[in-house]
Amino acid sequence: MRQKKVGYLAVFALAVLFLTLMAFGASDVLAAGYEVTLTPIKDVITETQPAVFVLTLTNNDANVAYEIFSLSTDFSFLGETMVVPSGYTRESRLTFFPKLDKSGIYEVTIFVRNQITREDKTVTARIRLLTLKDSLSMYVEPSLLKVSDSKLTLIIKNRADNNLENVKLGASSPIFSKDFEFSASAKEELRYEIPVSLKGAEGGQHDIHIKGYQDGTLAFERDIPYTLETIYDFEQSRSLTGFLIREKRLTYDNTGNTKEEVNVEEDMSFLEKIFSYFSEKPAFKTEGGSLKATWDLEVEPYTKEEVVVKTNYLLPLIMLVLIVGGFALTVRYQGKGIIVTKTASRGKSSRGSAFKVTIRVKNRKDAIREVKIKDIFPNVAGAKVHEKFDFIKPAKIGENFVEWHLPLLQGGEERVFTYHIVSENELPGAISLPSATVNYLTLHREPQVEYSGGARVEALQVPVQARGSGQGAQGSGLGAGAGTSVQPSHSTHTGTGHTAQGAGHGAGRGTGSSTSGSGHYGFRK
Repeated sequence: MRQKKVGYLAVFALAVLFLTLMAFGASDVLAAGYEVTLTPIKDVITETQPAVFVLTLTNNDANVAYEIFSLSTDFSFLGETMVVPSGYTRESRLTFFPKLDKSGIYEVTIFVRNQITREDKTVTARIRLLTLKDSLSMYVEPSLLKVSDSKLTLIIKNRADNNLENVKLGASSPIFSKDFEFSASAKEELRYEIPVSLKGAEGGQHDIHIKGYQDGTLAFERDIPYTLETIYDFEQSRSLTGFLIREKRLTYDNTGNTKEEVNVEEDMSFLEKIFSYFSEKPAFKTEGGSLKATWDLEVEPYTKEEVVVKTNYLLPLIMLVLIVGGFALTVRYQGKGIIVTKTASRGKSSRGSAFKVTIRVKNRKDAIREVKIKDIFPNVAGAKVHEKFDFIKPAKIGENFVEWHLPLLQGGEERVFTYHIVSENELPGAISLPSATVNYLTLHREPQVEYSGGARVEALQVPVQARGSGQGAQGSGLGAGAGTSVQPSHSTHTGTGHTAQGAGHGAGRGTGSSTSGSGHYGFRK
């Protein structure tokens, strides 16, 4: 029994010894591998600055290379590889570029992987991102600018606990434009005095537009409000000049520094709408049965606007006179019972000249009595009335007139009277004939008279000499016998032996006529 007890004790001692050895071995294994830490160099950055971290890696294994990478979506990191000998500690600066535009505290997580064992370790660090826009507060003094002010102060304050380097601001506004470059320490306030001229500026609230850059990169845009006192000084006037061409001028003069909106309404007739010129095209509306022209104007500060309406009453007046005159002539024509027309034309004659004169008398109303139609013709160059008459033979024929008598001319009846004038002499020129006269009595025996218009006989076309050859061409020669030659002046000569402007040799007696040349003829008036 005692031997058994000793055996149990020996086994127990061996077990304790084994467990102790196992514990020491496990401690040595845990101490093996690698250790990683991640520390930011700056606790606060802006959106245009990179976040830089120091990675510390201690290698407790054999010589090995480590892969370093990140899966962060808030920052971009290219990744790298570190070789750390066994038992050594190495440091590396890791640069992360933010992809954020909002201020806040962000975590950066990286992975370190043993390229032999493929073991991964993660390490996380925090960093605060304060955008440049949130870091800077900006405003102007005084809060209310007066037109007499010659400068304003732009105040820029760094609200962050960190320094700001290489900051550039571009400011633009209706009253000034300026660029600023500065660096500001934590909580520092900067003041810039800016000269301004406000006499031509528009009053009211406006903005200074700011563009902020850091390290050459646009970081933000912001508007800083400012207020300029408002001055109201607005005058309007109207003038009316001219009579037949009338000009209405509406003037709006804004000498204040605020924009004025004006609604203009003018009563206008339909005639004015048609015959008016407008410097600014209006809109038209009907209100209360009357036509109105309206304009919506915006008069900028320190400017003048004019609306000019120029109405030409002369044109409608001329049109009215023409219409009334035409109407009067129409009424007169329609009211006339007797219509007399006269025409004349050249007739054919073996020698000299002949003319045909036609007179038409139409009764459009009641019957008339004792109608006498008398026409006078010029007594020139032996002109006389030919004995031939186409329709009604005249009752009287004088040296320079013809006259017809009708006892009655019924309503709706028309009579045509013609006669011929002949002259032994050629009358090539145009001839104007006077009006024909019609005297008659109405059914109530009231004497009346009507006249025709004058008549005109056009000039005779004269042949123009043309070049040609053969008989009658220009030349010289002798001829025997007697002949007649017509000169270009249309006078007639009789001679023996020579013809006017020649015609070859001839023999025997004969009679002939020759113009200056023969062949093709043109005509002139």
